Amino acid sequence: CFSVFKTYFCGGAHPNEDNYAVNYNLNTLKTVSWSEYLLPDKDTMYNERIYAYLTKSEPEYFDESNSSGSADVYLDCNYYQKNLWFDCEFVFTADGVKLLPSFAHYAAFCLEPEWAIIPYSELKDLIKPEYYHKLTRLKN
Repeated sequence: CFSVFKTYFCGGAHPNEDNYAVNYNLNTLKTVSWSEYLLPDKDTMYNERIYAYLTKSEPEYFDESNSSGSADVYLDCNYYQKNLWFDCEFVFTADGVKLLPSFAHYAAFCLEPEWAIIPYSELKDLIKPEYYHKLTRLKN
């Protein structure tokens, strides 16, 4: 598997930035989706698992009561919104699945949160065994 992600900045008063990810199977030279790596009927459980992991690992960003007046500008990203994480762009990394949620251009600073990596071990029972072994052997 080969993964690429890109952020671009067009400049100007109201720039657009975006993240996109492409994951390739180097044997077939075709793009792959995350659902191809999951065991059948595990999509919903995957979404629940990633959200639970993110909530546990970065609780301050997933507390809806945190005020937007905080000194931490990233609290304004509303990372707690589940729809940001479900079916978002992703890349396979040596550390796990890196999630790349999308935001409007005015919230471009929210793109690509460094902490949004789910270790494969957290998803082991959801990933097809033949892929789990390959993913855990990825190198940076």
